[in-house]
Amino acid sequence: MKPVYCALLLPLVLAGCGDDAQSTPPPVQVTVIQPEVREVIDYDENVGRLEPVDSVEIRARVRGFLEKVFFEDGQLVKEGDVLFQIDPRPFDASVKIAQGALEQAKAQSELARVEFERSERLIKTRAIAQDQLDRRRQDYVARQAAVTTAEGQLQQAKLDLEFSRVTAPISGRISETHVDPGNLIEGGSSNA
Repeated sequence: MKPVYCALLLPLVLAGCGDDAQSTPPPVQVTVIQPEVREVIDYDENVGRLEPVDSVEIRARVRGFLEKVFFEDGQLVKEGDVLFQIDPRPFDASVKIAQGALEQAKAQSELARVEFERSERLIKTRAIAQDQLDRRRQDYVARQAAVTTAEGQLQQAKLDLEFSRVTAPISGRISETHVDPGNLIEGGSSNA
């Protein structure tokens, strides 16, 4: 039986031995060049939108004629920089009028106080009637209220004068101006 096994193995071994030239593919042709030395800049092209971190629409708070623009379109500005100047003369005049009204109200209040205190002394001796004391008390209270009103009007006039200078509320790049000097600016509108 041994010879039978050997006879079967011999044809298998001989079948695996063939010509090597047929099974190996031909060599691949390769082109070779010398490397080129130069600077390469990497860049990417992306389509997108830029949005600022903070954005503010500048509007004048008071009405008046624009005198000057203190920036150029696209300029970097800092918080507090003056951007526009509205004619301050009418607001300066309003401050003076309000100061005068306050002084007048204070003088009238002081006179009403003196008359009321005098009436309090006179009522004790029955030199005046109770209704006169009541009228002088009411007059004094009304004059104190007039002083408070005049103080508020003065404060408002000073604010209007301050608001005639439009300043940058934040730092950043300012876009374009939509109004030129000489134009009438409406307070609260979007044209300044």
